[in-house]
Amino acid sequence: MEKTLAAVTIVLGILAELLRELGLRLKVEKTRVTNAQEGFDLLSFHFVRHYQKRHGKQVTYFYPSKKAAKNFRGKVRELTKKSIVHLRSVEQAIENLNLPIRG
Repeated sequence: MEKTLAAVTIVLGILAELLRELGLRLKVEKTRVTNAQEGFDLLSFHFVRHYQKRHGKQVTYFYPSKKAAKNFRGKVRELTKKSIVHLRSVEQAIENLNLPIRG
């Protein structure tokens, strides 16, 4: 455990230095060390690593984070409210829904 913690400290130092050279900085309050099986959220996606029996190896999966999915459902719910939808034509309602669906 001590070797792992020491390695993480060294890697974080190297990463902080690389970011500093690029004019960026590592935010300590947002930085979290985790293992791949636990997963992490990055840019509205959740990354996690699982063993896949079919291929006999670890595979990284990613899918929208819970927060991103909740925001998307909220946007669709807002655009499909009964009080709003009946005031528009079907074409206009579809066009308005296509914007958040396509991204």
